[in-house]
Amino acid sequence: MNLYTLFLGIGATFGMWRVSQNNLGNQVIRTAYSALGVLACALIGSRIGFFFWQPGYIKVMGWKAIQIWDGGLIWPGAIFGAWVAIGMIAIIRKMDIRELADQLSPLLLPIVIMTWLACISTGSGYGVEISPEFYFPAVVNERGVYASRFPNQWVAAIVLFLLYLVFDKKIQSKFVGFYSAVTWLVFSIHTLIFSFFRSDPRPHWLGQPVDIWAAILILVISIIYFVLVILLRTTPQKKDIV
Repeated sequence: MNLYTLFLGIGATFGMWRVSQNNLGNQVIRTAYSALGVLACALIGSRIGFFFWQPGYIKVMGWKAIQIWDGGLIWPGAIFGAWVAIGMIAIIRKMDIRELADQLSPLLLPIVIMTWLACISTGSGYGVEISPEFYFPAVVNERGVYASRFPNQWVAAIVLFLLYLVFDKKIQSKFVGFYSAVTWLVFSIHTLIFSFFRSDPRPHWLGQPVDIWAAILILVISIIYFVLVILLRTTPQKKDIV
């Protein structure tokens, strides 16, 4: 097991713990199973997305391409897979998708924080190279070369953790969807900003890295979801999100 897998596992474990803490009582077991389903679909989606990101990977690795524990995941695919799972689970459980999203959104930030930290070990998500005179720590790139760089992964993880501390207790709400709407809005803005600070090589489309376009798309969807939640806020929530 490499460090990337270990960090993702820690993030997923802490996310599951947060879900269990925020959904006590008779909801905890069903919500835990739902969270596991979301994690599984996010993992599958991130792997499929990686194959589109690096189409030559399957040709080079052959059957070993299915070894997810060796890395090769991409966050837009994980987001797509997670929301497909949330939609399917909402239909199966006959739940308001906003309420289900509120229950499962505590998964998001721990996984994202640990993913940024995991990127340090894989040589991805790093910032621009800086003169050693500034005493920034040496960070490895995708070729295994160490250089003094802007610590984009560290800063992204720390900023998101601080945002979690500031907002998590302040977005308790009396109406369905507010918790998940704010969580996803914060995530999408944060992801877009720190994607611009990345200097690792990425596929481009129309002059911008593909992940920038993905972050913009997710931000637009998050804003739409947030507006809809506000407009439909008359719907009572069964229990507070803590």
